[in-house]
Amino acid sequence: MLGLVLAWTLPTVLSERVWDGFAEEPSLEHRQSFLRRQALSDTALSLQDSAPQEDDSQIRWDSVAPQRAEVTTVLQPLPECVNGVLELFGTYELTNYTYRPSCRIAAKGALLLLRKYTALRFLGGVVFQGDLEIRGPAGTDNDGSCLVVTGNFTILAGNLSFHRCRNGAATSTMGGGLHVKGNMDLLDGLLRFTDCYACNVAWKEEKGEGGAFLVEGAYRQRGGTLEAVNCWTSRYAGAFRTRDNFELYGGLVSIRSSHSLQRGGSLMADYVKVFGGELSIRDTRTHLEGGAIKANFLIAGGKVSIQNASAKNGGGIHAWKRAEVSGGVISIRNASASDNGGAIVAVRGLRQRGGEIRLQDVSAGSLEAVSQSTGVFTTSLTASSDACGAPLRCMEVPSTFAARAATFLAPIVAGAT
Repeated sequence: MLGLVLAWTLPTVLSERVWDGFAEEPSLEHRQSFLRRQALSDTALSLQDSAPQEDDSQIRWDSVAPQRAEVTTVLQPLPECVNGVLELFGTYELTNYTYRPSCRIAAKGALLLLRKYTALRFLGGVVFQGDLEIRGPAGTDNDGSCLVVTGNFTILAGNLSFHRCRNGAATSTMGGGLHVKGNMDLLDGLLRFTDCYACNVAWKEEKGEGGAFLVEGAYRQRGGTLEAVNCWTSRYAGAFRTRDNFELYGGLVSIRSSHSLQRGGSLMADYVKVFGGELSIRDTRTHLEGGAIKANFLIAGGKVSIQNASAKNGGGIHAWKRAEVSGGVISIRNASASDNGGAIVAVRGLRQRGGEIRLQDVSAGSLEAVSQSTGVFTTSLTASSDACGAPLRCMEVPSTFAARAATFLAPIVAGAT
């Protein structure tokens, strides 16, 4: 009988003891142990959440299409020219002066990074086609142009851009991004310069020429687009400088926000000749002559547009030899000179055989929009009535002419743009 009672009651007692063990409140030691484990777990999760994550905002993207990221991985040394061809694709780095012979560049979405005191120099002529960006060293000047071509340079098609090329050489600040010692031809494609200059900032010497490029010979453009944004120099030509002619037959030349300290706020050449296409300059200035252009000029077609320009003489254009307009349009708006020629100074005279000269909101210290020593206008000139105080005073014609008004075969149209 006793065995039966034990067999019946023992499981019930044991189960109640087990249940009471689970139900009783944990001791202080147990609670502290649990809280410590929980705190360690939360800390681990917090550290995991605060670990550095990949952020696209930390990657610098260039605005020139196609977009690329400046990365510090997979930096390649520049290859050699093989069978006369330099093939580029991917990201390359120059850590010293690099020389290559005359060759053809075939680039496919390539990026060339220059470190301090480096440059790429071709000993001869170069023909370019493809897509390449050349980027100067960050936060410092370079000792020369980013790219130097000792022969002729021809761009067939594609996109070639120069960014942050800052020539601060002590002896030869010729061309911020590009220096061509022969002639240069742009047949098609895009050639672009942004944030480039030629100036020895450290020594403060006024030697720079061509904030974007300097071409020792002639520049000729048949098509495509030549562009400069935010380029300047300490001497001549805030953007483009040629020793010989700057010739435009088609396409677009666009210069924005460029300046120089002496002559040619945006462009300086022996002659600027426009036969077609468009030359557009905006937001430009220089201290002495030619707020936008310092050059003798022939406009036979196309369009020359200058807006927001200033200088001491020739707020828009300063020509030291004879200047001529035989076709096309010259439009100068919001230009000023502290001395003479708010729009144009033509030292040896301005001859107009055709085309149009449009002036609006131009002014000068001597109340002359167009200042010239000799020459005569033979077709129409239009000017706003408030440009120089009175429409006829927008012209300075030599006193050798019997009547100033007689030099105009077509009347000035007030307010024309």
